Amino acid sequence: MRPLILIPALLLPALMLIATASRAASFDCRKASVPSEKAICADRELSGLDDQLAASYKQALGAWQGRIAEYVRADQKAWLAETRRAGLEDDDEIDNAVCDGPLTPCLRDRYRARLAAFASPAYRHSGIYLRSDGSKLLIYATGALAVRVYNKPAAIAYSSREETGGAAWASSDRMRVQLDDDSGKCTLDITLNGTEAVVSKNPGCALKGVEGRFKRDLKDVLANYELDIY
Repeated sequence: MRPLILIPALLLPALMLIATASRAASFDCRKASVPSEKAICADRELSGLDDQLAASYKQALGAWQGRIAEYVRADQKAWLAETRRAGLEDDDEIDNAVCDGPLTPCLRDRYRARLAAFASPAYRHSGIYLRSDGSKLLIYATGALAVRVYNKPAAIAYSSREETGGAAWASSDRMRVQLDDDSGKCTLDITLNGTEAVVSKNPGCALKGVEGRFKRDLKDVLANYELDIY
């Protein structure tokens, strides 16, 4: 018979804490090497949020029968890379951009925002869409809705965001963008199906080169662009 090993009662809480910490996050806490990872492993709430995010990410991969899984993976990779830099002291500029203040509360807020993004029905529309002539449509559909079009790689044709009343959802798969041009009001309708965006404008709109079909670029992510839309 195998001998019975007795563990002193005083050691049980500590041992349980170690066991919980090692499996509380979506990564192995024994290999945590940067401040953000250590903070996640040391904080029960953060560990729980990390577990929730792993589950939400898995669900997002299956959106539209997995048709945008490549984008979701690239988007999450970019988010994780930025989050992992939080708290690093070797680059104050990056650190301040990720977390401006105490690390643990900042990471909690960051995780909650990411969970909210995955939970939003609009997340599946967020991304970069390309037209055959090289024009680019950017749609920030989580948080504040924002839309931008580049007629050329570095030329902004139009941009609009929700706070100014310029962009709004007409339905779950269709948005309407209000713009001002020389002739007055210009209305753009954008219909989305996950892998394509179709942009049309009202007859009186004088803006050129903004309509047409834009195919989603599943390899490019919004993290590669600045959200400085006015």
